Order: sequence, then C-alpha cells, then structure tokens
Amino acid sequence: MGSAFEPDDVPADGFEPMDPANSSPLVAWLASDEAGHVTGQVPRSIEDRAIWMQGWKERKVITAGGRRWDATQLGAVIAQDLFETRGPGMRFRQ
Repeated sequence: MGSAFEPDDVPADGFEPMDPANSSPLVAWLASDEAGHVTGQVPRSIEDRAIWMQGWKERKVITAGGRRWDATQLGAVIAQDLFETRGPGMRFRQ
C-alpha cells in the first residue's frame, strides 16, 4: 500500500497513485450531461486507470500514463477508448 500521506501534501503537478483526487475527474464526468448515456455500467477508478467492469472482471482498462486525468479531455477518451462509442479520429498527444 505504501506509506501514509495527506492529499494536501501532493503537489498540483505531482502524482501519488493512492491520492483520492485521481478519481475526481471520473466522478465529475459521470455527473455531467456528457455521461447521460451511461446507465447500468460500472466504472472504477484506481491510481491512473479508468476501468469498465463486467461483473467482477475488468472488461476494459485505460490509463492516464502515470499522471492525473485531464477532466476536460476525459469524456472524449472514455468515449473513444473505454466504451468505444466514438471513433478516435485524429488524436492530440501532449
């Protein structure tokens, strides 16, 4: 599990795998109008991964590459790579 830490001690540009703030962008997206089509699905967020569950198994996993998710881009990433409801088209990489 690693050593205990206070979430306030994680720098804004830092990444701590067990920081509860890592799941915040996914929660915010699920509460948005953009996620209105998501019904009966079980998403899970651990470390830098967003996971689409199927029963007790991980159906599909996407990762933020060892950093926090960007909430402004998460909807497109979920639609393209997790649920595959939208074609990827041209991708922007930072």
